[in-house]
Amino acid sequence: MQDERAEGTSRVLRTAQLIVISLVVGVSVFAAIVLFLADGGGPPAQGAGTVSLIILGFSLVSFAARFVVPSLLVSGACRQIARGTWRPARRGSEPAPDTERGKLVPVFLTKTIAGSAALEGAACACLVAYMIEGQLYMLVLAAVFTAGILAGFPTSGGLDAWLERHERLVNEFRGMPGHHG
Repeated sequence: MQDERAEGTSRVLRTAQLIVISLVVGVSVFAAIVLFLADGGGPPAQGAGTVSLIILGFSLVSFAARFVVPSLLVSGACRQIARGTWRPARRGSEPAPDTERGKLVPVFLTKTIAGSAALEGAACACLVAYMIEGQLYMLVLAAVFTAGILAGFPTSGGLDAWLERHERLVNEFRGMPGHHG
């Protein structure tokens, strides 16, 4: 049984790693297209900057969402686990996890995807703005957001530490007044 749980954790970790790598590769390929194939291979002509300013605003919101959305998802899931009301997304005939750790593993995957996707969206939007207006700071921001995706690359040690922290959080929620579980 312990081996099955470890295998499930390893599978989710590999999935999270593949997703993060895929997002970075996707942004990188798009950046290559923007830089080398768009408009004969040179940078676009300098535009007025209106699109870049709009995208900058969107990007700042996406950057904030990279931290806020996963935090809200995790906090909500931890509260549900503590109350005993958490239900996983069903995948075929796989049984629902029966331990707190087992329940937290898919939460880790969800928060990794949500956080990385927010930065991917910001990076791609910055590349579109650069393609339209040629504002160099948009290209730099795309690189920063892509580096941010990579900075969140999930590791085995990171997953274990995250699981330990959030098992404690579930126990804290369980001990709070008003808990019904």
